[in-house]
Amino acid sequence: MTPTLDETSCTSSGAAAIVAYRQQNELFVASAGNAMAVSCRAGKAMPLNSRHDPYNEDEVKRIRDINAVIGANRQLNGVLDVTRAFGHFDQFPAVNANPQIARLKITSDDEFLILATNAFWRVMSYQTAVDVASMDRKNPSRAAQKLRDYALAYGAREPLTVMVVSYSSQLPSTRRVIKRRYATRFAFVTIGNLRDCARFQQPRR
Repeated sequence: MTPTLDETSCTSSGAAAIVAYRQQNELFVASAGNAMAVSCRAGKAMPLNSRHDPYNEDEVKRIRDINAVIGANRQLNGVLDVTRAFGHFDQFPAVNANPQIARLKITSDDEFLILATNAFWRVMSYQTAVDVASMDRKNPSRAAQKLRDYALAYGAREPLTVMVVSYSSQLPSTRRVIKRRYATRFAFVTIGNLRDCARFQQPRR
């Protein structure tokens, strides 16, 4: 028998999203939901966006302004732990996909970027994640896998995704950066449905 989706499941389902885009020596991060981007600058963790959840004071004000409710369990209308996401149409307009956009000027002190879902950040502090990834800063694939393993050791039980993006060790000149801007090295690891996946793209020569 072919499974079908009922109307309730279609309107109540949703997902957070985060994307990073590099243009020459600038990085843009757009996010909706509770996924986070954390950059490493000279060994220090630097969060680039905010979680869109009922603990975010700006989000709480926005939600209350449209007469929605943050329940005693710190969930939106008592049922949802995010305030921005794709989907969750049954909670519109309290939940929307309007992204937060952050901008970072990349300097020679910037080493790498970590993108991860909320299940990862629930068990890992920003600085701990940076410290762990720094041990394999020249190998994003190994760094992402190590972050996954640490998250599991720290008690992560939900599906999660973590990505490590390595900035160039030396910033090229303006003339060369246009030619090499797609040469960024990255790797990500996903855990869910009993499947582990790791992928690595080699830098363009």
